[in-house]
Amino acid sequence: MIADCRYAKVLEVGYGAGAVLRLSRAVYELSYETAEFDLVLSFSVFEHLHRYEHALSEVGRVLKPGGRFLLGIPAVNAMMELGFRIIGFKGIEDLHVTTTQAAASAFDRAGFRAVCHARLRLIPGLAIYFNWLWKRPRDARVALPS
Repeated sequence: MIADCRYAKVLEVGYGAGAVLRLSRAVYELSYETAEFDLVLSFSVFEHLHRYEHALSEVGRVLKPGGRFLLGIPAVNAMMELGFRIIGFKGIEDLHVTTTQAAASAFDRAGFRAVCHARLRLIPGLAIYFNWLWKRPRDARVALPS
């Protein structure tokens, strides 16, 4: 989804060695300059955030005008629910507080426009992972939600 361009400066927003509970503050307050990056990547992070739109606006802040944001979020469905129970969690909803629908609906409000979208399926009709490539328009103003 991002192979068509070269990127001078890239930021991955992730949780490293695992501390998902400590993730929120770092995502809500990225310690980088405004308009510093050409590309921001984030996989399996934003679904854990209660203040998803705030974090999305922060990504928009650190992106250069015309910059891209590649976001991946796992699906919440019966297959993923079973997987979470197998590895010891009560249910997926305990950790996944932002749905793919909420994610997709928030981008327009944050000043992004869709470039493309893809789904990973293990069997026909059942998506297990969603990826979006978003672009910050060159003239977009990024405002944090109150």
